[in-house]
Amino acid sequence: MNAAHILAFDCAVDRFSALVTRGGEVVATCVREAGQWRGEEVVPTLAALLAEAGLGWCELELLAVAVGPGGFTGVRTAVAAARGLALAAGLPVMPVSTLEALAHEAIATLELANFHTGLVAGRGLVHLLAVRGGKLAPAPRTLPLSELHTALPPGEPLVLARAERADPALLGERPLHRRSPHARGVLAAARQRVARGEPPREGCAVTPLYLRGPAADPAAGRPLVPQPA
Repeated sequence: MNAAHILAFDCAVDRFSALVTRGGEVVATCVREAGQWRGEEVVPTLAALLAEAGLGWCELELLAVAVGPGGFTGVRTAVAAARGLALAAGLPVMPVSTLEALAHEAIATLELANFHTGLVAGRGLVHLLAVRGGKLAPAPRTLPLSELHTALPPGEPLVLARAERADPALLGERPLHRRSPHARGVLAAARQRVARGEPPREGCAVTPLYLRGPAADPAAGRPLVPQPA
């Protein structure tokens, strides 16, 4: 598969960003920072971006979307939009993780080769993905923020989303690049997956990527909904 017309977007972590490629080149982009967009605006904004690029839905060859980890609302919005557009227009989807998107953008814009990307999560946790020689690790890992300074090599750069949610003392003495995922990284990650022969998915097969369990566990105590006697 060699898709030239691609719509890539991300809204999993605070920011909403999207881009369209035509003939393999980025021809239209959109960025809305946290607090400047709402979930119901995602699909209309994507439609306007596609029109700006001079393409119709039937001309697209691939949707690329970040499916998490991230905020609950953002992840669900991204997945719902990708599913709906894919099913309505008959488009294949390449889902990628927000950590992949962060890593690919860091490689391109920061010219880093050996580093970690990370996302500060709830309950004092951080999701991490290692990059060595420009190649991403097969899978991310999740650990307590309190263990971050000892878990990473001393002095290794860290590209971190939602860094403002972490106590600076827990980040250790290392080069810190504060970043949010961007559609550029989503596009790069999707292209790499296509290049290594990974097939895209149908819309109904796109699911959120969660790297930790739910905050509420009904089995841990009283049921969330009163049960009949």
